[in-house]
Amino acid sequence: MPLKDNNEITVKLNATKQQMLNLLIEKGFELKTTQYLKDCYFVPKTLNIKNDSVRNILSKAVIIRSLYTEDKNTCKSIRLCFKQKVFNNEDEIVEQTSYNVEIANQEDAKNFLNAIGYTQILNINEYEYQLTKDNIMFEIKEVVNGNLLMEIETIEDSKFNSIEKIKQYLVELNLPVDYSNLFVKKAEIELQKVLDENS
Repeated sequence: MPLKDNNEITVKLNATKQQMLNLLIEKGFELKTTQYLKDCYFVPKTLNIKNDSVRNILSKAVIIRSLYTEDKNTCKSIRLCFKQKVFNNEDEIVEQTSYNVEIANQEDAKNFLNAIGYTQILNINEYEYQLTKDNIMFEIKEVVNGNLLMEIETIEDSKFNSIEKIKQYLVELNLPVDYSNLFVKKAEIELQKVLDENS
């Protein structure tokens, strides 16, 4: 089972997707991948989502992640994902581990999760643009009916081996992003919308 430990921060953009792509390419980043993601979030049916915190609900979530080409015509891979996050007192993610298992079929995965007592609570679809330089990856995330975000994460053996070093690098690049929140939690925002609509 592929296991990934990484440092990352996520910010909201104060620019269009195209403006940010152009800026990063001007700064020497290379556009590596453009893709479309469909994430389906499942949690245990026994979870009381009306009375629990959004963060606690998502800490129990298993995600079926389908990766498509940008035109959405070809499915490149499907995997089950589970993420463990550790937060500090300032609500910052200080550690994250991601577990991923490749699967062959999304419907079989949904049926399996339903059979073991999980229920689907959320879908997040997004276009993703991955750019790399110096063993660090910038992923522009254009969430459908949501925010325009950018996730910055380390690649293996990166000199950016801490959250502080990633923050410092982001500031040095002087990009048009919202520096007031370096730990935007996309799934928490989207789940809160769903819960508000159903309350």
